[in-house]
Amino acid sequence: MNIGLVNPVIINSKALQRDVKLGIYLPTEIAQPKLIIAFDGQDLSQIAQLHKSYNALNLNEHIIVFVHYPNVTIRAEEYHPEGKKRHAMMQFIHDELLQYLTDEFNINRDEILLIGDSLAASIALMLTIEYEIFKQAALFSPMITDTLIDSAVKTDADYYIVVGDEEYEFTLKDGSEADFLTPIQDLHDALNRHGRAHYYKELQGNHNWKTWKPEIKNVLNYYFL
Repeated sequence: MNIGLVNPVIINSKALQRDVKLGIYLPTEIAQPKLIIAFDGQDLSQIAQLHKSYNALNLNEHIIVFVHYPNVTIRAEEYHPEGKKRHAMMQFIHDELLQYLTDEFNINRDEILLIGDSLAASIALMLTIEYEIFKQAALFSPMITDTLIDSAVKTDADYYIVVGDEEYEFTLKDGSEADFLTPIQDLHDALNRHGRAHYYKELQGNHNWKTWKPEIKNVLNYYFL
């Protein structure tokens, strides 16, 4: 494993019945590293450059695992709150990926940060609902349903939630319009009503990394500094 680089790794998943491509960033030799899992790994590594923001803050306690998706169709099946393979994806992360990382890096499972954007944020949120081990999730404009809101308020997870103030009208790949802003505001309000501590911010912009990228360092500061 090359230190200071994003190393390509492929592992086979029985749950997903496919190979999963990962990028693993190890900032330095760490005896028992903590863990950051970034969904939409291509975007978090290449566009958001999460590992570079991490390195700039002189943090040396974590490995960052970027989970890549093969195409937008499979991404929707595995990440969407109603996707037919969402449970398989969660099983892969909890059962297979964590075991692989334990075997290879002896990870510390006490503090695991999940990060994702849009549908990738939705799967991060669902993992905190499904498994108690996941207690931190940075959610960049997740797709939110009423069911997710009802479940999220029952968790003890610490959420960092941001959304663009123009996201009430976003054009999806199929040409239809979607409102991300209102459901996320509803999630924020529900967490407040139930006394669940979390960070919430509305950013100037729309549903893209131009809006979200400046928040990466703030996320790392929020959880680690």
